[in-house]
Amino acid sequence: MNIHIINVGLGNVASIQNMLKKVGYPSHLRTNPDSNKTPDLIILPGVGSYDTGMTLLEECNWTNYLKEVADQGLTRILGICLGMQLLCDGSDEGSHPGLGLISGRFQKFKPDDSSLKVPHMGWNTVEFTEFGSSLFSISYQMPRFYFVHSYHYSGTNEDFVLGWCNYGHRFGAIIHNKTITGVQFHPEKSHRFGMQFFNAYMNSICSNTG
Repeated sequence: MNIHIINVGLGNVASIQNMLKKVGYPSHLRTNPDSNKTPDLIILPGVGSYDTGMTLLEECNWTNYLKEVADQGLTRILGICLGMQLLCDGSDEGSHPGLGLISGRFQKFKPDDSSLKVPHMGWNTVEFTEFGSSLFSISYQMPRFYFVHSYHYSGTNEDFVLGWCNYGHRFGAIIHNKTITGVQFHPEKSHRFGMQFFNAYMNSICSNTG
């Protein structure tokens, strides 16, 4: 499987690459798209601000490329943390439009409970939907993942949500549309649950292409 990890200064790509290697999938770091060969999977990691993320993608020629491969439907795209947010329409954090590959925007956490600090940082459980459990063949109960984010997914169509998390209120922690998936947590920082997620996600790709 040909896996490209977008490497434009948006995240700790080495951790993602190491986690993929542990579950048996080598990958390549790419600063710019490879126009010679379409990959099977593109991973868009991300930490930092929304507008900076979109600017870096544009400067490195990823914006139109990601939209094109999404339209073709032959390449899977996985967005992680800020990468998930960039997959959608936009965020209250910035003014730039997102990639628009999954409908929805991101709003800042405003918890009524003063004990809940922003950003939402640390371990939290994710409840997979029935379709999410089926798609990724998830067998473990209430997995815990590591989160660091101040903005949460807000979409009008809950059919895009494959996993829910709660931080003051329920929000979509995993979203999916056709060949596009976004996860708000950091699987590469989530130890055995992150490894299980990557393994399940990669297996779902292989089973659907094989």
